[in-house]
Amino acid sequence: MTPETETALRESIKYWEAIADGTKGASVDNCALCKRFRAEPACQTSHEACPVTIATGKSYCLETPFIKFWRFSSIREGAPGVWAVTPKAKDAAREHMEFFKSLLPSGEEWV
Repeated sequence: MTPETETALRESIKYWEAIADGTKGASVDNCALCKRFRAEPACQTSHEACPVTIATGKSYCLETPFIKFWRFSSIREGAPGVWAVTPKAKDAAREHMEFFKSLLPSGEEWV
């Protein structure tokens, strides 16, 4: 994992903490990993793939806890993204955050 991708992963973990807390809505426009990889075909550049794609073999956070989050989340009037307003959505957002933490390079911890 390049240093730039690790930085994006750590920013995404912080972002999902805020989503789980209900203080931000989820949007590909605000996720650092999405910003880094989503515009590229199948979530990879010519020399590097998104850590999510590497872990799951799928693009766009398919087969991650994000799918459960999406099912339980809500759109809030006048607020961009989808929000964790129910306990199930908040739990799913936390699961997705923990999944992202599991993608940190071996030996690295979340601080």
